[in-house]
Amino acid sequence: MTSLPATASPLAVWRDYNGRSDCENVIKELQLGFALPTLCLRSFWATEAALSLATLTYNLTVLFERHLGWQTKVTIQSLRFWLFITPGIIAHPAGKTTIKLAVPPRERDWWSRLWDKVLSPFPNCNAVENRPAFAS
Repeated sequence: MTSLPATASPLAVWRDYNGRSDCENVIKELQLGFALPTLCLRSFWATEAALSLATLTYNLTVLFERHLGWQTKVTIQSLRFWLFITPGIIAHPAGKTTIKLAVPPRERDWWSRLWDKVLSPFPNCNAVENRPAFAS
């Protein structure tokens, strides 16, 4: 059922509703991953800023997934577990900035492919699976 006119083609109906089809999943992800219900602060503008920051972070996460070519969505909790809790240090040996990550040997191949994909100037090359081998 749709409220669109009866003259609307099935393709037009699909295009109209497809853009909004994932809204509930986005709201659920914001609630679970970014603590959306707890973003009520003392002032309206502080709440607005926190909500805008959460939405911006979600959008950056989606862009990161798309850049890596991941076909399945991952939650922010998954990204925290796979990527963001990896300890590391930024060093400057011989004047060259280097990031040294404490990655276990079984994950190093995945991390190497991930960095190759992130640094690749060609958007569709060097596909990387969306989770390390140990997490499957």
